[in-house]
Amino acid sequence: QIAPISAAEYFSVVNAAWEWGIVRGWLQSNPWTAMISAFKVPPIESPQPFTLEEIQLIIKTMNESRSYRYYTPLIRFLFGTGCRTGEAIGLRWGVIKENISQIWIGESYKRGSDRGATKMHKARTIYPSKKIQNLLLKVRPEQYDESTLVFPAPKTGNYINDNNLSTRIWTRTLQRAGIPHRKLYNTRST
Repeated sequence: QIAPISAAEYFSVVNAAWEWGIVRGWLQSNPWTAMISAFKVPPIESPQPFTLEEIQLIIKTMNESRSYRYYTPLIRFLFGTGCRTGEAIGLRWGVIKENISQIWIGESYKRGSDRGATKMHKARTIYPSKKIQNLLLKVRPEQYDESTLVFPAPKTGNYINDNNLSTRIWTRTLQRAGIPHRKLYNTRST
């Protein structure tokens, strides 16, 4: 009862383990080879990136809303870096170089557990553009420590509620801007 792509990945790992056993001389044959080809993974529609005009309209619409203006820097960051939403929500000042020339992405906000590893469990360093560097300089508080969130929730200072951000703020902003709905995650492929 799992998705075909997950089943194919699991069988691929098992197949690789058996192939390794054959190379080591511990096994004679691999019964899993046929199973991999048995799973036909349906093609996945590519995410539809936003156009430059759509990005500008989204930012303008957010800035014009008293309720949603606060989230504009986060949305600009998502568009400008390709980070996953959870990575941006969980971003702390301690992983950003003082001059904002590098940002280490190795943690992600996970609903219910606050922080955990990134989706692929791989850390990476991004080198932000001048626009993103300036954005971060504008939102950086005068007093902060390594654990201070870059994009805290407006009222609590804790993590932004990603579900609220996606279903309420993002969806309504797109509606107000007259842009066909696409997931917030599509900022990553833009």
